[in-house]
Amino acid sequence: MATAKPQLVIQPQFAPQIQNIAPALGTNMAGFTRGYMIWAQAGAGLGYTGGELGDGRDIIHFLFNPSTVSSDYNVGNASLQAAMMYTVPGDSGNLLSPLLQQTVSWQLYFDRTFELKYGGNSSAVNDPAVIGVEADIYQFKQFTGVNAMLNKQQANLAATNTSVVNNLGSQIANQVTTGGIMMMIPSYVFFGNALAQMTQNANSSNFGAVGAQMSYYGFISEWTPNYTHFTRNMIPIRASISVSFTMLPAPPSATQQAIWRDNQKLGTAPYTVATPYAPGYTPPPSLVNP
Repeated sequence: MATAKPQLVIQPQFAPQIQNIAPALGTNMAGFTRGYMIWAQAGAGLGYTGGELGDGRDIIHFLFNPSTVSSDYNVGNASLQAAMMYTVPGDSGNLLSPLLQQTVSWQLYFDRTFELKYGGNSSAVNDPAVIGVEADIYQFKQFTGVNAMLNKQQANLAATNTSVVNNLGSQIANQVTTGGIMMMIPSYVFFGNALAQMTQNANSSNFGAVGAQMSYYGFISEWTPNYTHFTRNMIPIRASISVSFTMLPAPPSATQQAIWRDNQKLGTAPYTVATPYAPGYTPPPSLVNP
């Protein structure tokens, strides 16, 4: 009996009340561009299908853009650098990997106050009306492979008693248990929309600069959630997530631009996300447009 491939869980939309809050100068932020992360490959080698784009690529949306993004470029090992410059004749070994110490880090903030108050999609495992900001933490776990299912061979290596794993039955032979193990999954992170900036300036048509916009390719090497506020039922309302991202050599620019263009489809039919509100519920206008 073949095991069905796991479906990606889609990050719930953010409540419009929190996205439409006006800044100190009074300018409405409804159209403000927010960053996001996306897997570089469909399924990420974990067998996932579905997702917002329907092609097995997971996506994390930012509620707020980070206040600072810090990148670091360095060659941390002078001996390896010298070994690359002065190679042994006939040696075909790849010495690049140990030198990949370029990193970028940022901190994100998530708030699910309104979803907890006004309800959500009760059929979703990551319903923010039930688990609050844990919905976004769940998305990070999925994005980094923590929620991936171990196959039978992997579970045998991880289990204390392998006989238990071997007797689980043929229908779940390839999906034994969640891994709980973070994985190095190649992905992109985009912090802006250079095309929108270019179109706002009638004198600019520099598409080459659009391809060089602020973005990174690599994998999340470390992420740390900090829960900062809870309900009386100990459901987390707000959390900050610190992200450390290790850069990898960038794929061809055409590949990067194709993925970036794919993401411009999000939010339009048929690429829409489930509403965060209960069916038939309309939030007060004073909250939607404060």
